[in-house]
Amino acid sequence: MVPLAGAADASGYMNFARLLGEGRMTETVRIPEGAMFEEMPKSLFQPLGFMFRAEQGQLSPTYPIGLPLLLSLGDLHESELLVRMVYAFSAIFSCIGIWFLGTELKLQQPWRFYSVAILATSPLFLWSSLILMSDLLAACLAIWVLVLAKRSNGSRIAALFCGLLVGGAVLTRPSNVLLFAPVWVALWQDRASWDKWFSGIVGGIPALLLYLWSNGRLYGDLWQSGYGDLWSLFKAEYFLPTMRHYGRTLLYGLFALALPSALLEATRLRKGQVRLLLAWAIPFFGFYAFYFFTSQTWWFLRFILVALPAVILLSAAWFESFARTRLSNQAELRLLLTLTFLSVVAAVYWEGRLNILGEQAFERRYAEECAWAKQNLDSDTLVICMQPSGAFYYYTRFPIFRWDLAKEDSDWELLAEASAQSEVKVVAVLHEFEEERDDSILKRYPSRWELLGEVSERVRAYRMR
Repeated sequence: MVPLAGAADASGYMNFARLLGEGRMTETVRIPEGAMFEEMPKSLFQPLGFMFRAEQGQLSPTYPIGLPLLLSLGDLHESELLVRMVYAFSAIFSCIGIWFLGTELKLQQPWRFYSVAILATSPLFLWSSLILMSDLLAACLAIWVLVLAKRSNGSRIAALFCGLLVGGAVLTRPSNVLLFAPVWVALWQDRASWDKWFSGIVGGIPALLLYLWSNGRLYGDLWQSGYGDLWSLFKAEYFLPTMRHYGRTLLYGLFALALPSALLEATRLRKGQVRLLLAWAIPFFGFYAFYFFTSQTWWFLRFILVALPAVILLSAAWFESFARTRLSNQAELRLLLTLTFLSVVAAVYWEGRLNILGEQAFERRYAEECAWAKQNLDSDTLVICMQPSGAFYYYTRFPIFRWDLAKEDSDWELLAEASAQSEVKVVAVLHEFEEERDDSILKRYPSRWELLGEVSERVRAYRMR
């Protein structure tokens, strides 16, 4: 068993990778046997990470195809070690990439080292290196996109691969289309010839075709995504709360002195490297400033991880200018070592405060509760759940029923009648926060549930009476 398919995002990516490894793109919805179950809305049986398409009669994965496609190669998703290696290499190549990008931006070696150190010790970067989501891969691809963009004027091959990586970045996360802004600035600043632009476009065509084809197969619309009406979550009223959230929580993403120094460097608009880095940072920070979820908790800063390297490089450029005009070589070295040491100390401090490593133990609970279900429940039991529903699809063959989607009392009456008629046992597996929600089924229908016992830490099972 691979204890990686935890939470909604992780299980969604792993389920999609499994399907692609099996040569499929959609999943059959699991419903208990019985005529009354067949009459119930199929959408109530969809796990997190999937959406039910009535016209197709299948479950289509919600998340973009980029990361699942990578994890499906050679069935990487079946090995925890190999999946961890994918993330380790993404982290390593991110650090290597920011070094090379610093070289392209004419940063001196000490301040390229500073850039690597700040990125590598970022609590957000470390967190993203341990959690199975697309943020780290998206950031790694963005860094190398800019490296290749800066090299494109001297090489059609670099331009071709730049377009290829832009396509891969968009397949990993569609909002990475915003990378077109810094790529355009880089090519324009270097006065790239038309054949370099053409090579970049050619490089991006395979990803565009795959994007359109997969959307058509999965959602019946070339430009549709699995997120549904995502734009309803973008509103002007979220801007100020998100900006305040940035101010409060960017310490979790960056060393404390990185942001002030980056803002100072950002005022030097005459410098070409400043305009390039701002063309990278501003679109992502601005885009997600209007997104509902960005301000909800510190780790939703992961949405802007893709742009943090731009902020780090701006900071490095300011410190380099400061040291060059005011400090001797020895004093510059002492400043560099001091900043690096403080960034490591800050990373250790925030790792403890935010329990970054402890997230791994939490993710393993999903595998543990699925193992408990396989050992303690009949194979045809209907499992009522929400948070671990995607994990149940990855690790088990149990049909699931989403309590959070069953809004009407009639849904539960029909479920009770269907289970009684077909003699199907119904067990709810609930996380502690699901029990405490105002719309919890334990609060809505307290007389219907009998405690079975503890499943895992802060996870309990209940039998429907």
